[in-house]
Amino acid sequence: MISWTKTDALILTLLTLMGACIFLTGITWGLPSHAADHYLFGDHPIWTGKQILEFAPQPPPDDNRGADVDANPITDRTHPILLNETDAQRAEIVRRYRLFSYQPDEMITFKSLAGMHPARADLDPHLYQYGGLWIYPVGALLKLSSLFHLITLHPDPAFYLDNPEQFARFYIVARAYSTAWGLLGISIIYYITRHLTATRLGAATAAFCYAWMPAVINAAHEAKPHLAGAILMLLTAGAAARYVTTGRRRCAIAAGGFAGASLGMILSGLWAFALLPLMIFLRPPPNRLRHFIFAISAGIGVYVLSNPYVPYNAFFHPARLTSNLHNSTAMYAVHSTGSAFLNALTLISEGTSLPLAILGAIGLLILLILRMLKKESPKNPLALFLFVLSAIVLLQFILLASGKPGEYGRFALLPDITIAIAAVITLTHFRWEIGPILRSLLLIALALSVIPFGIEYIYAFYRDTSLVTSRLEAAFELDSFPGAIGLKDEPAPYLMPPVNLFERNLVLLPTTLPPGIQVDFTLQPLDDPTQIPRNSLLVPTHWNSGTLWRPATRLSWANKRFQLIPLRGFLSTLPPTQTTLAASNPP
Repeated sequence: MISWTKTDALILTLLTLMGACIFLTGITWGLPSHAADHYLFGDHPIWTGKQILEFAPQPPPDDNRGADVDANPITDRTHPILLNETDAQRAEIVRRYRLFSYQPDEMITFKSLAGMHPARADLDPHLYQYGGLWIYPVGALLKLSSLFHLITLHPDPAFYLDNPEQFARFYIVARAYSTAWGLLGISIIYYITRHLTATRLGAATAAFCYAWMPAVINAAHEAKPHLAGAILMLLTAGAAARYVTTGRRRCAIAAGGFAGASLGMILSGLWAFALLPLMIFLRPPPNRLRHFIFAISAGIGVYVLSNPYVPYNAFFHPARLTSNLHNSTAMYAVHSTGSAFLNALTLISEGTSLPLAILGAIGLLILLILRMLKKESPKNPLALFLFVLSAIVLLQFILLASGKPGEYGRFALLPDITIAIAAVITLTHFRWEIGPILRSLLLIALALSVIPFGIEYIYAFYRDTSLVTSRLEAAFELDSFPGAIGLKDEPAPYLMPPVNLFERNLVLLPTTLPPGIQVDFTLQPLDDPTQIPRNSLLVPTHWNSGTLWRPATRLSWANKRFQLIPLRGFLSTLPPTQTTLAASNPP
């Protein structure tokens, strides 16, 4: 049994203060403001919020539409569509730049909250992949912040269109909730590693590496529940291990409760339930069946209490569930190809940092070999639970990884954290023929090696807190390339810098390019800097260039660069069946 002292409390205090500095630096990145108006309107008079709503009224409410489902989707992609031909189209684009952040998924939380009607006792979030343990606390924090006059809650959407800086504070509050989970994670990682290694230095190293890992830094800066879900899965593993060693009913209930909370935070937290039958199997009789029933009941109870509208809608309004969940699952298809495996490994290496990824993978391999040879057995089933849960999450991550962009790396947060712990165990658990001084130096070196990778992400967020953000820098440079721009998706601040909507055509490209398409350039976010198409230009030209060995921050939407590709250069990247153009089309 590990004894906890004031030394542990002091170490955790220092680590938490360090984590707060890391996670809060740049928390105001990429927020909506009036700064984009200069580029969106040019010499045209800038519209007020009332004018924007007159040109493009709010879509009528639909009780069967998910909060993350586009109310006016463009479904016909067989021909090019001019996206800014009318004032109504321009107003829709301006509304996105006045309300959306640089992260494409953050806004859906506020769409969900806006669709609730507390006066009618209707708190259905119409959003179910983000659970009630995310949605409702964010709503409560917004209300609490308004009571302290930190934000302004106003029923008229025109108020926020006129004052986007006021709406920007909503993002800060929601991001702070994610940051709080990140800080809690420091204590959880320290606790887990302290039990697995029985050393304070090993525990401190693991918690230190966790705080500096790019995937954690990125998740702590986003108003999304993925980091909170990973922390709750770690708590599930800890409670399950405690049950195996003690056999206490309350530990089984705690494990079930944390599993339910994981699912209640985010849909991918479902895998935490896999530990419940495993912990019962590892615990000798008696009372196993009874404790399993308690655990499952606690898990289901916590989930239903935090997400009451899921079972309700399953029986009475299935179309609501279908709308939201279909929109989410449609984005992912299973591919067990080599490209999926390679992309998964690349994103895990990006999320953990290269030193952690290599050492952690070696440590996991050694643990498996020794376990199979029965030369080493873990003193605590916690290691087994972490490995099993991470393996399940990792398998899903690999199967879905084909063709996914860098932001997909958020789904590997739990394996990333487990790899960091495994790297520390590699240096502390095994009986290497090295002295304690050298072992300590190696742990310190491991911790320090992660810092450069984390600093790149901190800088990316800090860069987009300035008056001239990376998007505005790119907008300035785009003025040097006049002409029509072809896009793969509708304009939004996360997909492209602001451009003049009254003097420049924005064309939504069809799936197959027809003859005579009138586009001079195509523009899209740069995801993988190592795969830059020929003839492409990068804007901004001098930001997010990365270090000598790593060219950019793939997981993050902060400090993003964009590929501006002349049409002929764009065509050279497409299959032959998609490159039929009229000879008169300019290169």
